[in-house]
Amino acid sequence: MKKLNNKKRARLFKFILVLYAACVCFLCFGQFDGVEKAPQFIFGIPSDKIVHFCMFFPFPIIYYLSIKTLARKPKKAIFWTLDTFVIGASFAAITELIQKTISYRSGDWNDFKADILALALACVVTLVLNLKNSLEHAFK
Repeated sequence: MKKLNNKKRARLFKFILVLYAACVCFLCFGQFDGVEKAPQFIFGIPSDKIVHFCMFFPFPIIYYLSIKTLARKPKKAIFWTLDTFVIGASFAAITELIQKTISYRSGDWNDFKADILALALACVVTLVLNLKNSLEHAFK
C-alpha cells in the first residue's frame, strides 16, 4: 500500500474534518421526530452524554491528522494541543448556544461538560502521539 505524503494526508483529513463538522452540526441541530428513542441510560450514564462524548472525541485526532507538518518540538506540540482544545471547546460551546435558540432543542451545560471531557482526553492522546513522533524525528 502506498504511503500518503504529508500534503496529501493533510488534504484528505481536512476534507474529513469538514465532513465531521457537518455531521456534528446535523446531530446537534437536526430534528429527529419519529426516530425511536434510545435508552435513557447506558451503564448508569445518561445516553445523551455518551453521544456528546462520542461526537467530540474525534475532533483533536482528525484535526491533528489534517495538519501538513506535525510539531517537531515538544513546546510546539503542547501549544498545538492547547490551541486544538480551545478550538474544539469553542465549537462545542457554539453548538450548545445555538441549540438554546432552536425551539425543538435545548442547550445543556452537562452536554458541554461531556464535550469538554472528550476533547481533553483526545487532546492528551494526540499530544502523546505528537510527542512520540517528535522524539522519533529527533533521533533519526
